[in-house]
Amino acid sequence: MSSQSFFRGLVVACLMVGISQEVSGQLPTSFQKVELVTGLKNSVNFEFAPDGRIFIVDRYGELYIYKPATQTKVLAGVIDVFHDMEDGLLGIAFDPQFTTNQYIYLHYSDPAQPKNKVSRFRMNGDQIDLSSEVVVIEWTSDRNGYYHAAGDLDFESQGNLSIAIGDNSNHTPYAALPEGRINQSAERTSSNTYDPR
Repeated sequence: MSSQSFFRGLVVACLMVGISQEVSGQLPTSFQKVELVTGLKNSVNFEFAPDGRIFIVDRYGELYIYKPATQTKVLAGVIDVFHDMEDGLLGIAFDPQFTTNQYIYLHYSDPAQPKNKVSRFRMNGDQIDLSSEVVVIEWTSDRNGYYHAAGDLDFESQGNLSIAIGDNSNHTPYAALPEGRINQSAERTSSNTYDPR
């Protein structure tokens, strides 16, 4: 059994026990909270690599790796990002052939232009090779106080990369559709089939 399978199985087992005890009216008593990593500025995501390492995405641009075998954290690299509002380094996915090609995909906000992008990088051991970047897709992002950024990435069973992004619009009490303020309306983003957002 791989480390990844073990940890996922452990999480599922903990959830199952917690659910069964919750249904029966009992709170779980045999679990203990253990901090694996401390000192993160603004971590937003983590993913298990196929080899069992845990990659931790920090919105300010840091990519960390937690190594369960040695219980150590290493800094894999720092991506230069725009990290105001909800932007920054937002998501990570592992190539379906990661064990042989060492490719990871990162979603981040460009530091110099109002754009978000998904790029492919190659890992070299525990270090990201920043010079290996290949931009897969990029799109315009408004940076005038508009929020709702997101960045989850995942490969589906056919090998296609799915990218979840926010609508880049402020919320209202009901929906992001203030007709009188079109620049803050999701009609220009998530409701617009010509816009990636």
